[in-house]
Amino acid sequence: MERSRGPVAGGFGWPRFGVGSPANSWYPCTIVDANGKEVPWVDRKGKVLENVADRTRDWRGATPAPDLPERIKKGEFVLPLYANLPGMPEHERRAIFGLMVGNEGKTRIPIYHVYTQAGFDPDKDMLNRIF
Repeated sequence: MERSRGPVAGGFGWPRFGVGSPANSWYPCTIVDANGKEVPWVDRKGKVLENVADRTRDWRGATPAPDLPERIKKGEFVLPLYANLPGMPEHERRAIFGLMVGNEGKTRIPIYHVYTQAGFDPDKDMLNRIF
């Protein structure tokens, strides 16, 4: 199992899907920067989506702000970014961590099982976010 990810450059690596990504099981999690500032999500027309319900209504068009890298360079957002599960409505948090992560084939054991056994609590804990 330890070789299931393939080669890793250097001595660093993480469990697949163990960090959030808007393209997999952590979609459409609220994202915050190191200071707790929420990163906006937008639809395909660029309209800011105000809440999780708006992000899930038409999932094909929802994405974190496409100019996020530039906004980070300007200092508007501070790295690292986090998947802010505790800041989400309970039913959405449970859907993301309990249903999506808990039942997806690549996340059930390496993420859901291992993280919860280690004490991760989606009601209190945030995860690093990648893009």
